[in-house]
Amino acid sequence: METLTTAPPADVILSVFMDINLSDPRQNVTRVNGGEGNVTENIFQYLEAMTTPLVCLVGTILNLLTVGAFLSARLRNISCSLYLAVRSLGVFGFLVSMFIAWSNTFMPLVQTEGICQLTVFLSYFCPFVSVWMVVIISVENFIRISQPSRVGRLCTPRVAKIVIMIILLVGLLVYNFPLWAIGVVDGKCIERPSLIETVLILNNLDTVLTLLCPLGLMIVVVPLVALSAIHAYERKKRLSGDSGLRNRQSSDSKSSPEARVTHLLLAVSVVFLLFHTPFHAIRIKLFILRLTKQEPNRLDQGIHHVFRLIFNFDTIFSCAIYLVFGDNFRSVFCDLYFSRCMNRKSSELTSAMTAARTAAPSHGTTHSDVNGPSSNVLEMRHVAAHDRLETEDSDDDEARTRASLLTTESV
Repeated sequence: METLTTAPPADVILSVFMDINLSDPRQNVTRVNGGEGNVTENIFQYLEAMTTPLVCLVGTILNLLTVGAFLSARLRNISCSLYLAVRSLGVFGFLVSMFIAWSNTFMPLVQTEGICQLTVFLSYFCPFVSVWMVVIISVENFIRISQPSRVGRLCTPRVAKIVIMIILLVGLLVYNFPLWAIGVVDGKCIERPSLIETVLILNNLDTVLTLLCPLGLMIVVVPLVALSAIHAYERKKRLSGDSGLRNRQSSDSKSSPEARVTHLLLAVSVVFLLFHTPFHAIRIKLFILRLTKQEPNRLDQGIHHVFRLIFNFDTIFSCAIYLVFGDNFRSVFCDLYFSRCMNRKSSELTSAMTAARTAAPSHGTTHSDVNGPSSNVLEMRHVAAHDRLETEDSDDDEARTRASLLTTESV
């Protein structure tokens, strides 16, 4: 395995992010099979190697379904739906690059010209887009809570499309270097010898744009969103009059569309911090150690594996967040992908009930026409006649009682 002091920047970023050595895939198999490291580290390496294809497969399917739901006719006119759709596309691209890097453990797919550049480009560009979509979502949620008068001007699909285009253009301008600075040299997917310093500078820029700036903003914005939500709730309680009006207004505010959107966006931001902050923190530390030509200790490597496992599963868990906290998203998601099954079951039930209703009268009519009234019909007639007799008897008793009362009164 290449030492950390001699690993080139292209291998450094993918080895830090995915723990994959693009230069020698055979060494990945040795590492996964327990050839290096302690028992705990080998266990997490083995778990990661086994769960990566599952995460890539399930995450790819769920994120594509999520994109379809957010871009449906019912949701695409909401600004946060566009941000979340682009975020899911970014996660999808990252999963593609992660699967290609994982497959290099068994076959030298990354050593192919074109696939090498695409893998490195996706590993840079897609996380940048995804993380900045979450930052923008958090800022929009802050505007919805603390500045409701500006929602109609800032939280619109038109503004969302402009912001998304700016993020995509910045990402393409900064991260297009793998397409011309990375290549297959001597059977390795590395930077071209004449551009090593350029790639290293851009790699450091990526650390600032994808890790330091977004994480710093999220640490500031998410608590502000939570505090603004608490202040808004307290303000509504003070402005409400009696207790009945207050309870009614609080229940209405919790079930309003704005409140549901706020809960969804806050859940996305909080889950992002919980799943991403630990991994990004240890990633920054490992990146600094490798740039300063220092080897990480066993504890850092073990923590890195644990946090990366959690980070990888966030690509699947994010869809569950949308389904749990997004009422409109859940409705659209079920209508898009499960409506056929639900309609088929409902149609089968309806047809069965219709057949049961139409079969009963036709059965009785046939017997009455051929063999006279059926037993069921005769029984119904006897019950009706018995009821009429009881009614007549009760009427007679009531008449007698009234007569006796009148007689008593006259006397």
